[in-house]
Amino acid sequence: MTPARRKLIGNIFLVLTLIFTVTALSQGGLWWAAVTVSAAITLWGIGTKSDHKDAL
Repeated sequence: MTPARRKLIGNIFLVLTLIFTVTALSQGGLWWAAVTVSAAITLWGIGTKSDHKDAL
């Protein structure tokens, strides 16, 4: 996956995370699961690339 596509996915999920967070704050329930998943994908998408290919 190219870095540009990965960053695009991260940015899309960043917006979704913000929407899910506002909804979770107002309604509660299982919206927190959506916030957690969206935040994880956001961090994966817009996170920094490791310089070491062998790093875990």
